[in-house]
Amino acid sequence: MLGAMRKRKRAILVVLVATAVVGLAALAAWWSSRPRPHIDLAAYTRIFAGVKEPGSMTQAEVEAILGAPRRRCDGQALAGPPPLTS
Repeated sequence: MLGAMRKRKRAILVVLVATAVVGLAALAAWWSSRPRPHIDLAAYTRIFAGVKEPGSMTQAEVEAILGAPRRRCDGQALAGPPPLTS
């Protein structure tokens, strides 16, 4: 009887540890595969140089530097902040 309880506890522990390992592996795979913005000093400099004059750089030009706009699950672009006006 005591041996059966130990085997059951060990089996439960093995299942819990295996579940945790699989969950962490899935989280690591998701984290490493998600898209990242292309924001670095070079991109900042190109955008900053292009927006010194209001309206001199279009949203498409900024997206070309930074990459595609963020998307919702249904594929539609997320609404960004309103455009700056002078």
